[in-house]
Amino acid sequence: MIVVKLMNGQIVTGLSFEEIVENMKNSACLQENKVEYMEGVSQRCQIYNEYEMSYSTPKEFIQELEKAEILVILFGREKL
Repeated sequence: MIVVKLMNGQIVTGLSFEEIVENMKNSACLQENKVEYMEGVSQRCQIYNEYEMSYSTPKEFIQELEKAEILVILFGREKL
């Protein structure tokens, strides 16, 4: 189980980093697919936080968001 806390205080959980990204996307009520969602978040992160994200997987995406101080990984172990 993975648990992250967004900077707005929202808690997001999932069994994998891919599920975390999907749950974040769904909670934002966006019709984008997961890749479009990650690209949009990355662009906003660069604009508002002046942090250029570098990722190729959902796990790296979440780790980059933590580096940019957008979220905190409270508990992070993927289901094996």
